Amino acid sequence: MPAKRWLDPEVKIDPIRDQTVAVIGYGIQGRAQASNMKDSGIDVIIGLRKDGKTWRLAQQDGHKVMGLSEAAAGADIVHILIPDMEQADTYVKYIAPCMTAGKALSFSHGAAIHWKWIVAPKIVDVIMVAPKGPGQLVRELYQQGFGTPSLVAVYQDHSKMAWDRVLAMAKGIGSTRPGVLQTSFEEEVETDWFGEQVDLCGGAHSLVTNGQFAEEWVSIYKKEGKNSFARYMKDLENHEVEKVGKEMRKMMWPNSPEN
Repeated sequence: MPAKRWLDPEVKIDPIRDQTVAVIGYGIQGRAQASNMKDSGIDVIIGLRKDGKTWRLAQQDGHKVMGLSEAAAGADIVHILIPDMEQADTYVKYIAPCMTAGKALSFSHGAAIHWKWIVAPKIVDVIMVAPKGPGQLVRELYQQGFGTPSLVAVYQDHSKMAWDRVLAMAKGIGSTRPGVLQTSFEEEVETDWFGEQVDLCGGAHSLVTNGQFAEEWVSIYKKEGKNSFARYMKDLENHEVEKVGKEMRKMMWPNSPEN
């Protein structure tokens, strides 16, 4: 089944208009997403360690800044935007005691939930809005009146309003302007890690190390002839990862002649 897509006129911020979003972390994504949501009229607070380097920066950007536990306790939606390696410890120490019934735990990458580094209580929603671009681009495109497309997912829907919540956040970030696509936590993790660890980090060096790729390429050509490349390219184009990727590229660059 093709992934469901939502565009800006189909989504409202109203479901979270009276709720507070605590953005945990103020790195590149945290700063961009928090600032976009604030500019969209969403009540945003920033949760940081009190001795952290970004505390003053968040204040200078006009945000209300609190300690991690204080922010989590005062929020309806806790949006975790710190590195994957830090999420589990931070959650256990500062956030878990604050996750009372009806709240939502939110992420921009699904690894901590998918791999069960974090196990959320059944009484909360678990959602994800994952912009497909770096934080600087998320902010710049929003300020230009456009936005960065995002993947959205619901892992746990206790409130029966989890989809309304995550779509409203996506709209606040600016992602519904180009469009958002439905995914799952599992699919997001697998495609993201494949792209980073296999393609960018793993694939590149494998192409130029011991010559194995070159041998395979020549061997296939000898067996199947000059049409082998076109056949394999067609197989790739029909793969679900490439279909979704093509759709995402259309959303990011709608006026590109390659579309």
